[in-house]
Amino acid sequence: MIEGAFPAFRLVADGVSARRGGRIVFAGASLTLVPGDVFLLRGPNGAGKSTFLRLLAGRSKPAAGTIRMEGGEIAGAATLLGHADGLKAALTADETLGFWRDLYGADDARVSSAAAVMDIGLFRRQRASTLSAGQRRRVALCRLIISARPVWLLDEPTAGMDAASVARVIAAIEAHAGSGGSAVIATHEPLGFSRAGIVTMAEAA
Repeated sequence: MIEGAFPAFRLVADGVSARRGGRIVFAGASLTLVPGDVFLLRGPNGAGKSTFLRLLAGRSKPAAGTIRMEGGEIAGAATLLGHADGLKAALTADETLGFWRDLYGADDARVSSAAAVMDIGLFRRQRASTLSAGQRRRVALCRLIISARPVWLLDEPTAGMDAASVARVIAAIEAHAGSGGSAVIATHEPLGFSRAGIVTMAEAA
């Protein structure tokens, strides 16, 4: 169980379009995210799911439309976990958690909570280069919990995971939403959330 509550917020994407390589990837995407929401982004490869997550995180600007955060700044409210794990091969899982603890100003208790939620205790002292794809993903997901930010933006978070690990990730996201956070998840997998909205994206014509 992830403890803590977040202040009220409202993340609004209104009529958003994105351009990549000189062409429009998608157009007219809209989403309103409030505490407790979980949304799944669906659509074929190339439909712009990853791009939409980056826009929601404030990493890039839309070609058209607006994205705004009511009740805070996007940069300080959202944590993006891309499809790449972002782990340094030479660092152990423990060293990586310590880096994120210092980056986000977290305490050791939150680091321990993240490690327990993602069940990485058996390999915390192993270097990232020795971990399986699923183990690496579980370590990467700890960053979301350590960041203590209300909005989680996840790109294929369960890639390479076994069924038990997938269930663990779903439980962590639902606990986060239950504590007043929210999540937007780009995925091709049939994740079994008890309640989740669906946003279907299609390639621009």
